[in-house]
Amino acid sequence: MPKILLNWAALPDAKRHSRPLAEHLRVAENDFAKMLKANYDAAGCEPEGVIGHTVVEQGGVARRPSWT
Repeated sequence: MPKILLNWAALPDAKRHSRPLAEHLRVAENDFAKMLKANYDAAGCEPEGVIGHTVVEQGGVARRPSWT
């Protein structure tokens, strides 16, 4: 989470205004979950520890890490 927030904060003002923090978090969290799932798949392992791996293609989990 801290890295995702820092990435958003480092964006130029115009990009931050065109992509609000909530939208940035939603996209970044889903992208991260997709990457983790793909890495597990490539290694031939079950992504048991990846929260939301079963719903990431449908928009991700209902309660995101950024909400806690």
